[in-house]
Amino acid sequence: MRVLFYGYEYPPLGGGVATGIKNLFYYFSKENDLQIDFITSSLKDKYEVVKKYDNITFYKIPIGRKSQESYHKQIPMNMVLYTLRSCFLT
Repeated sequence: MRVLFYGYEYPPLGGGVATGIKNLFYYFSKENDLQIDFITSSLKDKYEVVKKYDNITFYKIPIGRKSQESYHKQIPMNMVLYTLRSCFLT
């Protein structure tokens, strides 16, 4: 089975939801008959494709400059960029 996940946050960006997704993927990584594509945001300036586990591929979309406060606080424009860029990726 192949599954597509969208998630704006994944560690180090984010908090509770990001940690929950990370834990889910840890357990999903043990399922041999499951392929996951995960579209998430990146604080880097370029698109990245990362094979985190054998069956999980991360598509990291740049969302612009990170907040000066922390990885956990982003400006609304970052979320808009993620949404628009993820639409073109799929």
